[in-house]
Amino acid sequence: SEPVLAAAERFRYEPVSMLLGCAGLLLATYDYTFAAVMLASVAIEVQPIALLVVVPVATLCLIRRPRLRTVLLILAGGCTAAAYLLALHPEFLHPAHLLVAARRGYPAPLGQLSYFLLPRHWLEMLLPVIALILVLRRGKDFFREQLWLLISCAALLVAALLFKHTNADYIVFLYPWLLLVLFVALKTLRGRAIALALCCLYFLPQYALAAWLNRGQGYRAADIRQVRSMLDATAVRLGRPPEDLKILGNYSLWFAHPHNFHAGFTNTSAAAGMDVYLCYAGDLPGLSQPKSIINCDRLMRSVPHLRLDSTASVRGNILSLYVHETTAAPAAVNPSTESQ
Repeated sequence: SEPVLAAAERFRYEPVSMLLGCAGLLLATYDYTFAAVMLASVAIEVQPIALLVVVPVATLCLIRRPRLRTVLLILAGGCTAAAYLLALHPEFLHPAHLLVAARRGYPAPLGQLSYFLLPRHWLEMLLPVIALILVLRRGKDFFREQLWLLISCAALLVAALLFKHTNADYIVFLYPWLLLVLFVALKTLRGRAIALALCCLYFLPQYALAAWLNRGQGYRAADIRQVRSMLDATAVRLGRPPEDLKILGNYSLWFAHPHNFHAGFTNTSAAAGMDVYLCYAGDLPGLSQPKSIINCDRLMRSVPHLRLDSTASVRGNILSLYVHETTAAPAAVNPSTESQ
């Protein structure tokens, strides 16, 4: 419940990618191979880690129809999505972009599965295991009927172990397959209505509690316009077009300046190359403190030579805008000339 809830209540990209991935899974179960792989692959444009979904969708299509035509349809769907992605982002083919991607290295795997190390998530891990046991106990015939689903889940887990991301929020991409196994297992129970009711009694109150604790939090359209005005005013003072400024800030503020906004952490090497930095004076209230919220004290320790340009109160929290000292300053303006 927590990954799904977190994706729904925060400014993150996973909901759209998850929707496209679920559509690909649904189409794969109806043997629409080309459309299934294409939709799952298009989700990568919204969130690159959605590549995690393409693997089990393609595996599912191949298991259900193991023939050469299926392989060709998978390749056609993937190539169509790749052409779409390159049309939107031709810079991916630039040698400099490829070199930067190669230098990023390969972070430690198993990042998504670290989500299950927290005790409050153990029941969520236990339910799919119980579901798998129930499927196996129904006998060989039932097992053979569901073999396509189990192999697809296995492909998803292998991809989750190997892919290069350590963000526990990406566990949400595993949930469509885990829930599908759970629903298949529920069909084998005589008291499945009671089992489903117990699951709802456990999960749904968490949604209500999180919604209550986080009420009034998050950015609204007026807040985004306020931050955009701050950035535009800074661009005017620097004598530069707003779209040329390289900005580092919380991913939630991307909407205020989508031209050249870098959502990230202060401990990354890219942080030192920005022109403008958005940070908060302290930790934000709420159910949890997102790691991507940039704190001004940590920012100043990580990136030297910053000067405060402006501040504003956004949702009751002080948002500060810092400019790097190497950023070009505006040329001197003659007041008499300006008045004319």
